[in-house]
Amino acid sequence: MNKNLYQKNHPAEFWKLPYQINDKVEWDNLCKSASSSLPVEAQNENIEKILQNTLGEEQFGKDQWKLSKTRRLFYDIKPFIPKRI
Repeated sequence: MNKNLYQKNHPAEFWKLPYQINDKVEWDNLCKSASSSLPVEAQNENIEKILQNTLGEEQFGKDQWKLSKTRRLFYDIKPFIPKRI
């Protein structure tokens, strides 16, 4: 995955705060604090990882779209099962 994929979606770009924050350390602290409201699987100490977990759905794991053997078998034989009229 492209590590810069979510760079434009960094909280500094879309959080509409009433004041300007230019300090990276302060952004890190704000993001870590706010991440406590995320599901446990999405929480992380690293902002880039938080963005990957939330925007990129990496919290669900690399096999989230992989079907079980039973479902794969079903979809393999489904074309041969007669449809009801």
